Amino acid sequence: SQNDFFPYLTYVRNLFAYYESWHYKSILDRWELGIKVLKIFNAILKDEYPRGNASKSRTLKHSLLQSLLNDGSFHHSLLNIIATGPYLIEVRKSLKYFLM
Repeated sequence: SQNDFFPYLTYVRNLFAYYESWHYKSILDRWELGIKVLKIFNAILKDEYPRGNASKSRTLKHSLLQSLLNDGSFHHSLLNIIATGPYLIEVRKSLKYFLM
């Protein structure tokens, strides 16, 4: 049924909203988790998941879009990723320069 995937989507949305505030042994663990969640969101938004059922995919996509548009915790997480991304790229370039 169409509702089979909603508990999973709800779990992943909640995970994304708060994963940055958790304590990690390595910052790479946080980024890996964020990337995996964003890949799931991307697949849903591109109608790739769930496979073989367009109506389920559209319903999940609509639900995810509503969260992206209306949920402040999503906005915070996305803006943090956007703001931090260029900084991390520069840090990585600097480390490569010093390690060479």
